[in-house]
Amino acid sequence: MNISRMRSSLIFVLATLMVALPVQPLSAQPGAATTRVSLSYSVGESLTISATPSTYAISSSVGSNLISVTTAWNFSGVGEHTLELDAWLGSASAALSGSGGNIASASIFATEATNLQGGTPGPSACTSTAGSSPAGAACPPIFVEPFTASGFVLNGSNTSTIGLALPNSSGLAAGSYTGTLTLYAQVY
Repeated sequence: MNISRMRSSLIFVLATLMVALPVQPLSAQPGAATTRVSLSYSVGESLTISATPSTYAISSSVGSNLISVTTAWNFSGVGEHTLELDAWLGSASAALSGSGGNIASASIFATEATNLQGGTPGPSACTSTAGSSPAGAACPPIFVEPFTASGFVLNGSNTSTIGLALPNSSGLAAGSYTGTLTLYAQVY
């Protein structure tokens, strides 16, 4: 074969390949890129209280029937030092009222039980105001729990009990007497 013919054939084949094959430009490949997203999640502070039963019959014997009081909390611990649960009656002179007149709060005794500190053991008259309790015919605090670095959980719950009794009903006229026990939880 003739060299010039081989050369022509070779040029023809190379030209055909150049047209048939796609040509990719020589350019820089894109590099890796990253970005960051800041995440957040907020849980608000809370304090709830519930009591059962919602209707309670006061007896003449201290502690014969009880009100169950559940307090639940979730605190940050910033600016809070104490959790307190209090109970009080409508007024000092008329904790219960009825057709026969009024029954003073000093005639009603409370017995409280809790596994938190600051509760008042034994029956006590509902006359005093203690701690940061609202003014009025308060029963002794059910609990006053100070926050400490060791021992008190900032997220928890507690169930306490309170029983009310009217041990001396002499001098009261026959009839029905009604009133309200208010339970109050606060953090300060």
